[in-house]
Amino acid sequence: PAGASPGAPNPGCDYSNPCPEDLDGDGSVASQDLAVLLNAWGSNNAAADIDDDGVVGSTDLAAILNAWGVCQ
Repeated sequence: PAGASPGAPNPGCDYSNPCPEDLDGDGSVASQDLAVLLNAWGSNNAAADIDDDGVVGSTDLAAILNAWGVCQ
């Protein structure tokens, strides 16, 4: 399409964290990330609140389990 720039960043996308479930930043979602999440359980720890609902809980746990493995 006219004006398209293949390979160029899309200004409408958030590239800041392509794998928010990777809580320890090692490039994969694994037991260390689960440990971070469980240690923050029930808190408002923004680093572990993957779904940004204000509390670390079951939906954050589900996100960790669904993303398990190497970040894409």
